[in-house]
Amino acid sequence: MIRMAISPRLATRTRVIKGGSHPEDAEVRRPLDRAIGDGGQADSQHRAGVPRVDHPVVVDPAGQEHRQRLRFDLRLDLALLGDAAFDRDVGLGERVMVFSGEMTPERQLKRMAKQATGQDRPTMGYIDAVGDWLRDRLWLFNVVGSATIDRLLTVFLYAVKRYGIRHFVIDSLMMTDVPEDGPGAITLQKKAMQSLCDFAKRNGCHVHLVAHPRKGKDETGTPGKMDVAGSSKITDGADNVFSVWSARKDESAPMDDSPDGGLELQKQRNGEVQHFKLHLWFDKHSMQFTTNSKRRPVPFVQYEGKAEAHSF
Repeated sequence: MIRMAISPRLATRTRVIKGGSHPEDAEVRRPLDRAIGDGGQADSQHRAGVPRVDHPVVVDPAGQEHRQRLRFDLRLDLALLGDAAFDRDVGLGERVMVFSGEMTPERQLKRMAKQATGQDRPTMGYIDAVGDWLRDRLWLFNVVGSATIDRLLTVFLYAVKRYGIRHFVIDSLMMTDVPEDGPGAITLQKKAMQSLCDFAKRNGCHVHLVAHPRKGKDETGTPGKMDVAGSSKITDGADNVFSVWSARKDESAPMDDSPDGGLELQKQRNGEVQHFKLHLWFDKHSMQFTTNSKRRPVPFVQYEGKAEAHSF
């Protein structure tokens, strides 16, 4: 059980999954306030025949904090797809499983709470509301460090069958057993991409893979699909390719209206638009990237509880 998270309340709501006999249960954590039964709820929300096959690659330069925060924004957006689907009375909710070998579940949840509320210091009641909102939307792979592609796919398959999860985030390729360079690296990268693509197609899922670009002379340029370190098969095999970039501003300087970063579409196999750039502005308190130059955060989770005094 996680004992350190955003608050003592959310910590007690974030447990190792129990109630199943399968060993994969021990490797996944999720925010919840009740025990999980036999997975019937997830099965009831799964509908066959829905065209969801997708495999995007996010080109993300390493060592830049803003880009890591943007990845959390994208995860919340994936969870929001479930609300949009229910609003259309389709009855399909989007569920997300995240493997982040670089960050503990506690740190992930703390950042997500800030981004979900749009606040730097949400109240305890608001944090509870975020935990309830994430309960049936988010699962966290309980590993910090590297994991093999085969092990990830084994747990992902179990998550599909039992919980109806359809979005899987691997953050990042360098935290798997796939080598970046050396003898046989290109072949192993190609094999890994084939395995991920096959998994997505066979199970009607989306696999979101974060890959880093090769080192350049500096970090000011926007990486493209040809800049990914390693084999070209990493982007060739993907249906969609996005690049994430940061303006690398001096944070001690006064803020201006110029973009703080961006998200750029580099490839879209099944769409008409092949290139599109979205400028983003960063709100430090909520850790959100916004599409307005005023940097106004947007609350993902609505809460109308009474005001509470709260500090971390």
